[in-house]
Parts: sequence; C-alpha cells; structure tokens
Amino acid sequence: MTTRGKSLRQEKVPGLLALLRKHQRHIKKWDRWAPDFALVARLSHRGTSLLRRVWDECQDGSPLQPPKKTGPAQRPEHTPEALAGKLMWLTPEQIASIAYTLNAVGLTRTTYNRLKPKAMELLRRIPQTRFHKADSDQQSRMLDHIRAASPGDCICVALYAFTLKSFSDALIERKCAGVEVLVLVDLTWLKAHCEALDVLCDLQAAGIEVKHLGDTSMNLTLLVVGGAYAAGGSASLTDTAFASNAELVTEVQGYNEGVASARELFDEHYNCDEARGSLAPHQSSMKVSAAIASLLSLVGLVSTSLADPSWHDLAITAPQYGRYLYRTASEEPFFWKADTAWELTHKLNKTSIDFYLRTRAEQGYNVVQTVVIAELNGTTRANFYGDLPYNNSDTTQPNEAYFELIDWTVDLAASYGILVALVPVWGRWVNGGWHSDEESIFNESTAYEWGKYVGNRYPGLPKLLGGDSNCLWPRNTSKVMTAYAKDPSVDPATLFGPIENTTDIWVSMRTGVKEAETAQGYEPVILFHPTAGNIARPELTPKPYAHLMFPTEETRVSINAVQSGHAKPNPSSAFFSVYDQWDSTKNYEQIAGMRDAFTGPVLDLENHYEGAHVGFNSALPIWSAAEVRNGLYHGVYGGACGFTYGANSVWQMYEPEADLLRESDYYSPAANQNATGSWREDIFFEGATQIQHVTKPLQNLTIATLEQLEPARELLASPNGFTSTSVNTYSGTRYISVLASQSRDRYFVYTGHGDNFSLQLANGSGARSGAARWFSPRDGLYYGNSTVSVPESGNGTRVDFTPPSTGSVDDDWLLVLEF
Repeated sequence: MTTRGKSLRQEKVPGLLALLRKHQRHIKKWDRWAPDFALVARLSHRGTSLLRRVWDECQDGSPLQPPKKTGPAQRPEHTPEALAGKLMWLTPEQIASIAYTLNAVGLTRTTYNRLKPKAMELLRRIPQTRFHKADSDQQSRMLDHIRAASPGDCICVALYAFTLKSFSDALIERKCAGVEVLVLVDLTWLKAHCEALDVLCDLQAAGIEVKHLGDTSMNLTLLVVGGAYAAGGSASLTDTAFASNAELVTEVQGYNEGVASARELFDEHYNCDEARGSLAPHQSSMKVSAAIASLLSLVGLVSTSLADPSWHDLAITAPQYGRYLYRTASEEPFFWKADTAWELTHKLNKTSIDFYLRTRAEQGYNVVQTVVIAELNGTTRANFYGDLPYNNSDTTQPNEAYFELIDWTVDLAASYGILVALVPVWGRWVNGGWHSDEESIFNESTAYEWGKYVGNRYPGLPKLLGGDSNCLWPRNTSKVMTAYAKDPSVDPATLFGPIENTTDIWVSMRTGVKEAETAQGYEPVILFHPTAGNIARPELTPKPYAHLMFPTEETRVSINAVQSGHAKPNPSSAFFSVYDQWDSTKNYEQIAGMRDAFTGPVLDLENHYEGAHVGFNSALPIWSAAEVRNGLYHGVYGGACGFTYGANSVWQMYEPEADLLRESDYYSPAANQNATGSWREDIFFEGATQIQHVTKPLQNLTIATLEQLEPARELLASPNGFTSTSVNTYSGTRYISVLASQSRDRYFVYTGHGDNFSLQLANGSGARSGAARWFSPRDGLYYGNSTVSVPESGNGTRVDFTPPSTGSVDDDWLLVLEF
C-alpha cells in the first residue's frame, strides 16, 4: 500500500506528461482542474497579508516560515465586499439561480439577502476588465532587468504559471552564469498546463529552486503577485523601492476574493465529470488530477515528507495518570471542543468543506470528528469527486484519489487551528451497527492493514475506533427495533440474533494504528466510540464504556469515552429491558463512572444533537439549544476533558434536493432529519455558537492547576431555610455539578435550572476572602461580583448562592468562586 507523500519514480514523468497531453482535448478549460491541487486552496487563506509579511520580514534575506493559523479565518467573509468579490466571477444567469449562487458563495439565504444589495452596488463600480495584464513593454523591461543581473546577484521572481515561459530561458541563462535564481510560481491560473509543467521541469533541471505560494518554506527576498520583479543584490527592499518599481507589478482587481471565488467556481460549476468520464476504463486509476499531483511532487512543488505534517504543532497528549489533555509541542492545556461531522469528506466538495471548517473555527471549535469509510453507504457511494475509499472492493487497496481529499481537508483544518479526529471505519462495516445484516468488510488481518495505513498517513491525529458500535453486538438490532415498534407485545429478546464478538478486529486495527504512529515518533491518541447502551437480554454484554471495549493494559484507550446519546428511555418498556440505554440528560453519571474506573482523561463523545428529535423519534420533541448546552456543561464541570457538540443535519451534511447543483448528490435525510432543513443553515444553530463559552472559565488555568480540580458534590447542600426536596436529589437537566480544587481555593458550580444552593467552604490556615461571579452560558459574560469571606478557624463555612435567574433549563448558570 502507498502512503501519503510517496511519489512516483522519476522515470514515470514522461508517461504522465503523455497522459496529460492525450486527454487535453477533453478539457475545455484547464482551470477546471485547479481545485485538484491541494495547495491551490491555501492561497486564498494567506492572500496579500502573507505577501505583506514577506515584504516586511524578509529584508535581511533570511528564510521565512509562513504564519501558522491557530484561530478563525483572517479574511472577513460575511461582508458586502467579500460577496462582491465572489459574485464578480459569476455570470448574470448564474446569479439569477439562487440555489447555484448560494452554493457558490457559501452563504445562507438570510445572510446573502442581507449583503446582496450593497454587493451589487459595489459590482457596478468594478471595470469589466478584471485583470490588467502585463503588456509586451512591461515584459521587455522585466527581461532586461533579469539579464542585467551579475554573478553573485539574486534574482527573485513571482509570476503565474502561464507566463513562466516568457522568462524561463533568461532565468536559466542567468543561473548558468552564476546568478542565484529563486522562482515563486502561482498555479491558480494554470492555462497551458503541459507547457507550464515542461518549463518547470526545465527550471528544476537547471538547479533553480521553484516553490509554490502555498509551500511551507519560501526563501524569497521579494514577492509580487501577478507579475515579475527581478532584484539585484544591491536592491533596497523598502516601501520606496517598491513604489518606484510599481510599473512592473501586474494589477489584479479583487485579488483576495477573486482567488477564493474562482476556486468555488471550479469546484461547483466545473466539476470535471465530463472530462473524467471520457477517460478509458483501464485508465480510471490514473485520473488526470492524480497524475498532476504526482508530477508536481517530482518537480519539487509539493512537499513529499510527513516528518512535520501541517497538524504537527496541534497534536495532543492524553496522560495515563492525568485528567486533562495538553499540546504535545507546547505543553499548553487543551480542551477537546469538537463538532460532529461524520460525513464531511464523503459528501462535500472542497468549497463546502472550507465553508464548514472556516465557520466552525470562527465559532471556537478545535476538533472535528469525521469518518474515513462513512456510515451512509460509504463503501458503495463515491465522494463528490467520484472516488471510493478503496479499489476493487478490497480494503488492502486504498484509493489514493479518495485519500487526497482527506489530506486536503486535514491540512486546511490545521490552517484553521482544528485537529481532525478520524474514525477509520464506521462500526456498520464491522458488525452491522444500527444497520442490520451488513457483512463485515474487515477481518483481523485486513483491519490491521487498514489501521496501519491510516496511522501512517495521519500520525498525530486522534483516532476514534468503534464508530457507534460495541465489541459485543448482534447484527440485526435495527430489525429488532422495527419489529418491536410494530408489535410491542412481543418479547424483543426473542428477536435478537447471536451476539457477535468483534473485539479482535478492533484490537487489530488499533495495533496497526499504534505501530504506524509510534514508528513516526508519535504517541497515538486512540479512543473507542461506543453506542449509548448495551444488550441486557438474552445475553448480558458490557456497559458501553470505552475502557470495557479495550480492557487490557496492552489495548488501553488514550481517552475513556461514552456516547451519552439522544434518548430519554422508558425503563418500563420491554425494549429497555433488552437494550439498557443511557438517559442522555444524565451524562454526569457516565462521566463519574469513567473517572472511577480510569486514571486518564474522560469524554462524552456523542451528546444529544441539536435539532434532532428525542430518540430520533419524530413523535417526540426536538432537543433545544439549552438542553444540548446543559449536557456539555455537566460533562466539563463533572470532570471531563472537553465536549463534543452535534447538530442533526450537520453530522450527515444534509441538504434539500432543491439546493443541490447535481441530482446525484442528494441523500435522503437520516435520523428523522427535517427534509426542508439544511446543514448550511443549521451550522449557525444557537447552541452551536454558544459552545465557545463552555471552557472559558477554565481557559487560563495551567495544566498543573487543572489537574488539582476534581468533582466535589459532597460540598453541595440546600440553602438555609430551604424546605423543599434537597438540591442533592435534582437530576436530569436540573442537576447541579460541582468542580473544586483539592486545596479548595477554586469552585465551579453549574446549576442546570438556576436553582439556588449552599456550598461548604473549607477553612484555610487563616481568614480569607474570595470573589464570586456568575458566568452565563448563553453569552459567555460574567454578572455580579461579590466577596465571600471564610473565617480563620472552624469546621468549614456554609455559604448560600442565588443565581441571577431561575426556573427552567434556559436559566442555567455557572458559579465561579476563586480565593
């Protein structure tokens, strides 16, 4: 099996060029293939800000490392200017199609309608000629400047690939004369592809260093996008020098937005189906895009080493004897703030993936959970670009083209500061999961190979095994549920098929992942994602804790995990008697259970989804933002190392058929998803935007301070004069969680319905006072600031606390008390 970064042998270059030339006639516009370059997409995320930084920081000629993006996108998207920059690339006919336009610009209808009037006004000011291209006189002056360079000088040029040939001979001649030549090439507007690639090969053969704008290492003294500028060794790299040579610069109208919108146009309008369809069957494994990617790696435009992958500095460590995660490189505390996007790379194209990741980064997420072999027909239904995960129905033959999209996605996510947590395969394809009678596509041997392949390709990214299944599981669970729903009088225990044990398959996959990542110097972070219940009859299976799926020290999970799930089960139901399911409003019980049995970090990997019906039953209510938020806070302030949020339409990337460009992209809604809803709208759910506040009160604590925190419900009591039921008996969303430091100088108390309560505060070595504030999970702000005093001696001081509001799950508050 081929791992990422392993290029074709040098002697295959002529064959690749021949293939490109052979199929050139099938491609009306070569631009349509631009999205298949993994590096092209990165261009719009750096834009002129990177060029400005190169100009400012490279005056001493030292190597420049592009800035690492650890937060939201730098380029504003929801502005009239941004929309105008995208609309300028669409025809009037395309703009008239609302479905097409929304998909192309990556906005919701509401946002689009709000921005459109101003954007159209701006468009009317833009000249019809989008580019002022360098004329022949400019090119002549540039060539004169290049030819005037003397041995010892350094020529630095930056230009589009399709203009490269005009300067290549002069550059090679000067290189041979002893002039240092550095070339930065922009592939975004690659027109005459074969000719440009031939020129790149010639430059490389002459010993000229060629880099793409998106590369990770650029030794360039001066960058000017859109034209070429050659500087001798005595050139003064100042703003004055730049201004005096402005006539050498090709002007590009709307450059930043233009690049991004062009990429969207390529992805969504020019999807290359016609061109790919014209390839002969025996050439299907050598699609043009894959050929170019391989060729580019040979001429030095694509990094071929994974020694330092894009997510290297984002990698995390899960301590064996510690409750909180931290960045491996910096040792800074890391809270798992994940979104659920199971079908991300299976359903979406690059433009939509970018829109999704950019939005989630802006909302404060730092992890995205997604699947390699997806649940929704991932073995037979290709991704947006027509690729399946493996070839010839053989998992030992991974499909390189399929993984290139995942490569692109994890790299882009890293640029936004997001770690992608990969599920190598959904549980459905191992033991049937919730899809009855599925045959397993893995045995122990092939599972090991698949785990090793994924581990080799993505070392340092968290891996989630299990995929919503347990190691002991019957293959006909969904049929049992359907039969029982039709006839509740039947004993469901009589309907189950035999309990199948797939532990060895999962352990083999885990072994493959671990061996591959360890060999590359990483300590793997491996989790198991179980279901929300276990079979109780006719055969009792283990409770669905991750540590019980891999119970030995050799197979120990890095982070203990549960799926608290989506249901409020009815214990009197006969089905509950055979499927013992968690009550998802009480995930604090599972958090406590994991901490009792496990010394490392614990996590609720799947809390109830916003926008989903309770138990995915359309006859039951829909989980609200407040209810979803409630579960996240009870997890974190019950001692978890973070949380995972989910929205019902977003995990499955559901879009109504009317909003799609291609009928073939439509999937029926799963899990009783509303057929008129859309992930593009629901990504802005109220709960989705509020997750950024969950860990804010803990964010500035050191890892040593965090490790001193522990659940401390024993400090909780009813307030003085309270005559109703004790607050200690509240359950479900009304539960009160208490997290306190061992030294009792910090207290975090989450009251799910805003109930007042009393805390028993420890007496220190002397009298002390602390600051008490109320933190709002709705807006992330603090309200009130009172002083709490504790006397010098005694058995502890009991203090009553009353939140600003009370009454329902919408009135939740977090007390932050620090001495």
